[in-house]
Amino acid sequence: MEKLELLNFYNKWWLTDKVPQELYREFKRDIFTLIEYSIPYSYPSNRIISIIGLRRTGKTTILYQLIQSLLDEKINPKRILFLNISDPLIANKPESLEELLREYQKNVLREDFSKLREPVYVFFDEIQYLPQWELYLKRFIDLKFKVKFIITGSAGIKINKKSKESLVGRLDEWRIYPLSFIEFIKFKNFQSKKDKNTVKVVDPVNFKFKVTGYGRLSSGILRFLSLYQSYSSLGKKFLEKKTEIYGEQNFFQILLNEYVEKGGFPEIIDQESVDLAYRYLNQDVLDRILAQDITQIAQIRDPQLLQTLLIYSAQKTASTLSYDSLSKDTGARIETIRNYFLYLTSSFMVNIVNKFRKSEISKFRSKKKIYLADLGLRNSILKLDKRTILSEQYKGVNAETLVVNFLTSERRELSFWQKDDYEVDVIVKDLNYIVPLEVKFRKDIKREDVQGLIKFSQLYKTGGGIVITESKIDFQDNIVYIPLWLFLLIF
Repeated sequence: MEKLELLNFYNKWWLTDKVPQELYREFKRDIFTLIEYSIPYSYPSNRIISIIGLRRTGKTTILYQLIQSLLDEKINPKRILFLNISDPLIANKPESLEELLREYQKNVLREDFSKLREPVYVFFDEIQYLPQWELYLKRFIDLKFKVKFIITGSAGIKINKKSKESLVGRLDEWRIYPLSFIEFIKFKNFQSKKDKNTVKVVDPVNFKFKVTGYGRLSSGILRFLSLYQSYSSLGKKFLEKKTEIYGEQNFFQILLNEYVEKGGFPEIIDQESVDLAYRYLNQDVLDRILAQDITQIAQIRDPQLLQTLLIYSAQKTASTLSYDSLSKDTGARIETIRNYFLYLTSSFMVNIVNKFRKSEISKFRSKKKIYLADLGLRNSILKLDKRTILSEQYKGVNAETLVVNFLTSERRELSFWQKDDYEVDVIVKDLNYIVPLEVKFRKDIKREDVQGLIKFSQLYKTGGGIVITESKIDFQDNIVYIPLWLFLLIF
């Protein structure tokens, strides 16, 4: 294929002034507006926009939406360039990319990058397929060309530590996770053509259930607590609205059960066949991440061990991670296992939470807990059916995994706490707050079930804590009891 032909193939808006319908999706992730705000060349001019995350979570879709947004702003279509770096004609061939850029400047833009009067927007999808991509882009930034780069990457972009070293101060990183629960509901509503961008959520000020186009009205657990100042005022508000909340519980619990079964990958949400959904996750997500994003780019010597550790993560999600035990079971060196888990976390397949420690140094040497990043992936790896997924055996693990993955997507610092016979599932921490969370996904919860939460609150003077339940709403001993579905909607 000729260079100009390849450029035209990827940039059809040069002729039509719009992104092709088959590539554009009207549904937008909650994070889209934040990324869109950072795209204009004036904000700020020398920073690369990097969008990273799991495969098939919508990174390429966001690129096309951003391109359409620029077109809607009347940006000259020929000043917008898109290339898929994983294309066999480009992948691992820096010289081919150079030739394409020269062809673009000469015969499309008809300007040299070094002499631009108005900015050019360059979108590179799957940038990890370009060797030393961070140095390649740094060259343009250092020369202060009026070129705004927007890039995406799967596992490889995070695995390559040199990226942050080479592009320090030049990279704005946005992480894309599987759909949150509120996005899951919003997506289903959109696909059914009911009210497009509208969804029922909870107004955190007065706890009125309302239809909105803005998804979750609150912005994270810590901001929510700051709104109410104390667990007491928060707990009293829950009790005041208890009847109204219970009135909505069945509606949202049905959706939550579906979310637990399917997970947050957009392309399988409307898939009625579980077998087809699992096949998609295994072939388009798991196999490609293991075989391409990690094994090839990180030059894994033992792909079978990597797969074994992923299966272990699915089986043991929400459990303590022991490198020593895994070393004995697999015969692999502890350092190898540690590195392979680093690759799994870098590819956003696994989340690892450290034990709560005051010292930052001792924290990383402490016990760890492991969580697979999406329950749909867990279900596909273990070939679980719906009855098993929602059974008593799994529902507590499901709930804790959802809570940790949700808070991870909020970019919160998480840990867990153990002391003697006391334990707290999740500790959320920032400069001003320490919030202990205990997941008790059952209907009958006694005071002795939350002794760990009470003990932690006393030791660290947190003023209370939160218990995430199956259905219970209550406030006792400065502890707020809230159903999982409501926690995922408002925090």
